[in-house]
Amino acid sequence: MSRMRLPAAAMALMLAPVVSSEAKIVCDGPYQAVGGAAVVTPYCEAENLARVARSRGIATSAKAIRDDHATLKHVCMDLHGDPRVEVTCRLYTEAPF
Repeated sequence: MSRMRLPAAAMALMLAPVVSSEAKIVCDGPYQAVGGAAVVTPYCEAENLARVARSRGIATSAKAIRDDHATLKHVCMDLHGDPRVEVTCRLYTEAPF
């Protein structure tokens, strides 16, 4: 029987750790860097809203805000007037016309 030998490069690829295709999302307030531009995304909005809420003593998480529209609305109403969440909460804090 002859043994098949793999080239060193192929062996290294087989043994290399698998890298996730998902990159970590990095938020700057409600903005996410997408293709070199700052874009408001729902994920970053929820992360920012939860961070601001916790800084003001409201116990919540970004997951709770993303999963429950009522939580989003209540947190926005509690943070009314805070400029850090103005964009995210505009639907719940603006007076109707």
